[in-house]
Amino acid sequence: MACTPRLPAEAGGRWRTRAPREPIPRTARAVLGLRNDSGGASLTVTVTVRAPGGEESTRETTLKPRTWAEVTYPADFRRGRGGHAPARLARGTHTVLWHASGGRLISCDGFVVK
Repeated sequence: MACTPRLPAEAGGRWRTRAPREPIPRTARAVLGLRNDSGGASLTVTVTVRAPGGEESTRETTLKPRTWAEVTYPADFRRGRGGHAPARLARGTHTVLWHASGGRLISCDGFVVK
């Protein structure tokens, strides 16, 4: 993952993330999640998945207080302008970046495709 060195969150909160912790096959789907344990108001967040070759796919979702916001990659994502995420995942490490409005970093996570 491109999360090293660890980047500090630019958006206030107590953040937790979910992603597959074991390598997944190319035909699988990755369920990705974000949660703010400190509560607060609902928030629109953007999640970006960066594939091993550098291609990026993005998705917006709403995060509600103390509730997991979940998206499924690649099914819920678009790549580039008007494009779609791949049907089969590329082998290697995928980096997952969560941002709040204004591009403020919330968290970095990732998963591996075998």
